[in-house]
This record gives sequence, structure tokens and C-alpha cells, in this order.
Amino acid sequence: MGEWIKNNKFEALLLLVVVLAGLGAYVFGSGKGRAYMEAKASFDEHAASVTRLKGKKPYPNPEKAAEYEEQVNAEEEVVKKLEEKMGSFRPESFEQIPPARFIENLNAARAEVARALEARSVEYPEDKFYLGFESYTGTPPGEAATAYLNYQLTALKSLFETVAAARPSALVNVHRPKLPVEEGNLMD
Repeated sequence: MGEWIKNNKFEALLLLVVVLAGLGAYVFGSGKGRAYMEAKASFDEHAASVTRLKGKKPYPNPEKAAEYEEQVNAEEEVVKKLEEKMGSFRPESFEQIPPARFIENLNAARAEVARALEARSVEYPEDKFYLGFESYTGTPPGEAATAYLNYQLTALKSLFETVAAARPSALVNVHRPKLPVEEGNLMD
């Protein structure tokens, strides 16, 4: 073979170039084939997803999207009106009251709500029901918090009276997260 290469240098060089070009084409082509297979798998997955979504009711088409957008806008308008309406209940300033007076207000509100619940035969945890202010049954709140707590107590009393009017069968649990001022922080 060495003799043939010496005698046919051009043909040997041409053969070498053809072999290298073929090898390069194979390597390049196999890499592209793998990329093609990955792209095809991704496309098939997305096509299946679109087909699945088209089968769902309601299919998200432009008309449905516009209808949904109108519903969202209508709901936002209702919320805005409600915020304006509820804003009228917010006091200009919060009246600072002594902790003992807050406890009196709490006991009075608890008694009124309990009467409303009992009048409508609503079960509630009688001894443990303090409108979410259970932590103040033994210890009064800090003086800095009483204005905010009294405002919240008034709102919760109104809320529970509304709940009682709805006549649920039972009131099982009440959870009221602490206000920042109850933990010694400032209110925003």
C-alpha cells in the first residue's frame, strides 16, 4: 500500500480528503440529528399540550379572554366601591383608652355576641370565646395597643353579629392574628 501511495500521491491525497470529509459530515450530521430529535420531542410535547387544552372547556380563545377580562374589571369595580364604602367606617383618629376600659369593652362585646349566638341556637365555645382576644382574658393589653384593639373589637363584634344573623349551626374556632402594635411594633 505504501508503494501505491508513493506512486499515486494525488489520488492518495484525494482519498484522504474524501475520508476526512465523510468522517466530518458523519460527526456533524449525528450532532444535528440529536438536536433534531430533541427539538421534535419538544414540539410533540407542546403539540400534545395544545391538543389537551383545546379539549378543555372553556378553551381559552380571544372571546373567552375578553369575557374574562370584563369579569375581572367588574369585580375590581365592586371591590373599589366596597373599599370606598368601608372607608367611611374608618375613624379619623384612634381614641387611646385605658387597658381596663378595653377589657370592659371586650366583656360587653362578648356578652352581646354570645346573646346573639344563643338567640339563634348557634353552638360556640362558650368559656373560650372572646372574639379572638383570648390572650387578654388574664392580662390587659399594653396601653399603646388599646386604640387599635378597640377599633378591631368593634369590627369583630359587628362581624360576629352578622355571622349570628346568618344562623350557622356552629362556630368552631376563631383566629385573630396579632396586630404589630400588640408585639411592640409600630402600626403603619
